[in-house]
Amino acid sequence: VDSIMDWQSEKVGQIKNHIMNLYCTLQKITEERSSEPVSKEHAWFISTFERSKKKATLAVEQLDLRTYAMTVIYELHAAYKKVVRSATPVDLEKIHDAICDDWIKMLAPIVPHLSEELWSKKHERFVSVAPWPKANESKIDPVAEFSEELKEGLAEDIRKVMTLAKIEKPSNIQIIISPQWKYTFVGLMKSLLAGTRDPGQIMKAVMETDLKKYGQQVTKLIPSLIKDPKKMPGLIIDQGTEGKAVTEASRAIAKEHNCPVEIIVAEHSNHAKAKVAFPGKPAIIVE
Repeated sequence: VDSIMDWQSEKVGQIKNHIMNLYCTLQKITEERSSEPVSKEHAWFISTFERSKKKATLAVEQLDLRTYAMTVIYELHAAYKKVVRSATPVDLEKIHDAICDDWIKMLAPIVPHLSEELWSKKHERFVSVAPWPKANESKIDPVAEFSEELKEGLAEDIRKVMTLAKIEKPSNIQIIISPQWKYTFVGLMKSLLAGTRDPGQIMKAVMETDLKKYGQQVTKLIPSLIKDPKKMPGLIIDQGTEGKAVTEASRAIAKEHNCPVEIIVAEHSNHAKAKVAFPGKPAIIVE
């Protein structure tokens, strides 16, 4: 128990402040609700919420109290604050209705008094006797979550490029999406790395496929990915799906930097940087 309940007196004040901030957030969520369906634009958040329900439930079953508390108090709150930055008030009301009751139910074992107070605003019976929420597997969408991470990472990478190039007001931003063959290559690499990390075996297996025509690039990529598999995206998607995510991100990027944003696939680009475009990591040119 001591290893699970790691009491740190100096952090009590911080935890109290966070819980009160969470309580204020949930007060607003409880009061501002609409039963209309959540738009596809925010499917990533609903997916994150449902995945967190699944994670919290498993943690409770395994008596992993730390993971359970971190999930329902901190991780969900962080995800909610993120969606608040992009959602309209109307969209937020739809999101609130989709998450409110289940979030309060999950908080009840940790902060029972606050949870009962929040629950009483919309319900007559106690939250303590309400059934534990079950994750809706059909709403867990790894592609939506990955696409959101890609958008966020792309925006941050553009800012870094601008800082390094000392460009304050760009006239044009070009985003080059990885060539299709690299998606095939990364999918094969993940499969091969699950069975071996032997460079020779992996090289032989790759060269027995149609990827042989990209031999010069492949021979450089294989050692790098064996050394650090995290360079590969967590989820393998295709060029079209990544292109759609980048297109959606480009609107916010164009607005942030007040300049045109051009999106092009590597196969149609003659720029030298097209060669470094990789799945989940588009090449960026800022002028």
